[in-house]
Amino acid sequence: MVELGNHSMEELRTALSNTNDAKAVKRLMIALAIKDDVSVTRLSTRYGIPPSTIYYWVNRFKQGTIEQALTDASRPGRPSKLTEEQRNRVSKWISNPPTQYGLEDTSWTPDALCKMIRLEFQVEYSVGHCKRILRNEAE
Repeated sequence: MVELGNHSMEELRTALSNTNDAKAVKRLMIALAIKDDVSVTRLSTRYGIPPSTIYYWVNRFKQGTIEQALTDASRPGRPSKLTEEQRNRVSKWISNPPTQYGLEDTSWTPDALCKMIRLEFQVEYSVGHCKRILRNEAE
């Protein structure tokens, strides 16, 4: 039997009802199932998650609060290819139509943003990355 720590079913259910984050929901559903003595093997099959990941999540519940178990540690990733000043310029571009910068597009698309960054800074970004930049600026 896998131990989950001192978190009660009621605490886990309350946390589940208070979250909208898909990853947190999945972790809480697994935690509740562990409390109900569902095996890690069965949960792995049911959710398509490797057993090692489930054991990792269980250990996070054991070692800390529910909130800590639901969030991942910050991972900085690769450094930006653009300087902070350049990123600020990109933000300003996005607040105006691309036509203002000599592009034919009437609204910013990932392709248009990639083209502008390439022209202005000689930096190549994938279309997916430019899509994330646009999405983050819209938030």
